[in-house]
Amino acid sequence: KFLKVKLKKWTAKCREHLHKYADLESKMKDELMMARIRDAESSQLIAELTQKISRLELKNSEMAAEGELRSHIDDSEKVRELQEKMGEMKAEIMRLEAWKRRGVDRAGSVDTESEHEETSDLHLRLDT
Repeated sequence: KFLKVKLKKWTAKCREHLHKYADLESKMKDELMMARIRDAESSQLIAELTQKISRLELKNSEMAAEGELRSHIDDSEKVRELQEKMGEMKAEIMRLEAWKRRGVDRAGSVDTESEHEETSDLHLRLDT
């Protein structure tokens, strides 16, 4: 009878250990599943961030190209303005040369006072 009691006691302990083992195994499976879920979420987040970085890099490149284009457009406008000023200056030079020729042609017949009056009307503009 003593052996039967001991056997029942050991059997009960064995069952108890089996239940604990089953519980631990179940917890371990749950934790493994949760770890896999976290890994999948992390991978998805990494993919989303990589895609966002790519979009931002593309946008940055577009903005840089747009800025460069604007710079060239501004340069073109400055060139146009300078060409206009150059044309105005050439016209002024031609006018002055014509005035000078008229002055040389009339050198003997023009008095100095009227010559000074004409020069006061002449202005060379160099606007920048």
